[in-house]
Amino acid sequence: MRLGEAIKSYRATRVPSMGIRAAAKEIGISPTTLSKVERGHMPDQKALQSIWGWLTFPGSDCEGLRNELRGYTEAYNPRPSVKGNTSDG
Repeated sequence: MRLGEAIKSYRATRVPSMGIRAAAKEIGISPTTLSKVERGHMPDQKALQSIWGWLTFPGSDCEGLRNELRGYTEAYNPRPSVKGNTSDG
């Protein structure tokens, strides 16, 4: 499941009449940003963290998204590569 699809699905199951504006307000992002994410655009790191918290709270139906969201966050925060011993010893 893609991030945008998960958000739409979660909105529909959490409160069937929840619109983008109400969800965006709960998440703490703009309705425009949420609309773009639902259409498949990559959010910035701050928005992604807010969405992550909204979707993956303990007991939510969307906890399975953790792996997909982890992939998005790793794209923003790649692990530093180790290039050998850098000590002056």
